[in-house]
Amino acid sequence: MFKERRQMLIQEYLDLHQEADVNHLAEKFKISVVTVRRDLNEMEDRGLIKRTHGGAVTSEELMPSKFKNLLSRVNQQRVEKQMIGKYIGSLVRPGETIYIGAGTTAYWVAKYVLGIENLTVVTNSLPLANLVAQMESINLIMVGGCLRHKEFTFVGQFAEMTLKGLHFNRVIVGMSGVHPEYGFTSDYPQELMTDRVFYNVSENVIVAADHTKIGHIATYKTADITSVKSIITTKKAPNDIVEEIKGKGVDMVLL
Repeated sequence: MFKERRQMLIQEYLDLHQEADVNHLAEKFKISVVTVRRDLNEMEDRGLIKRTHGGAVTSEELMPSKFKNLLSRVNQQRVEKQMIGKYIGSLVRPGETIYIGAGTTAYWVAKYVLGIENLTVVTNSLPLANLVAQMESINLIMVGGCLRHKEFTFVGQFAEMTLKGLHFNRVIVGMSGVHPEYGFTSDYPQELMTDRVFYNVSENVIVAADHTKIGHIATYKTADITSVKSIITTKKAPNDIVEEIKGKGVDMVLL
């Protein structure tokens, strides 16, 4: 089994079970204990997991309890979010400056860029910053402002001022709703003005959304559907909505 395949399987197992010991992983994947230890060490160096005595845990297991409660949503539609995160992560190149917004799908994107060299990541999400901060090779910029405790995100005038002073190779955000007529919508009025800044600081805005967001209309409109370069979702998204969005000239990537 190739190393990349082994490590992907180990990561998927840990994402599902949060922890595992070396002997169990060796038996499950029919590889040697030495190979498991080597893989776990490499994965820890990339910030994907944390080694423990005799095994490993996911990075989330070491987060503050309040973050864990929030990140329990990361595993909702987990397979889809992993696919989306891995695909978007493959687009990012060394040396880029990217913004990754709050949200559980965006969190998966962050997990898949941790191994990219000379990367600058800007975010307003405390849980995401906590994840990225484990990698010394990544330049992390935390957007300040007023903390919204429910989501642990910084919003408001200071956040907007910071974002307006930067330019990004890519902006990667999640949305509560994605609709061809009503555009991008959010359930959080506190984040409206911060979200609207994204469309003016990069020509490459990517929306990451699992299929449940496609066709959904949340309470507050953020932007028109044509404000972004591409929307990354999966083949589970309703086909009629996908075709309507494509008809407006937006690139829809279905994984």
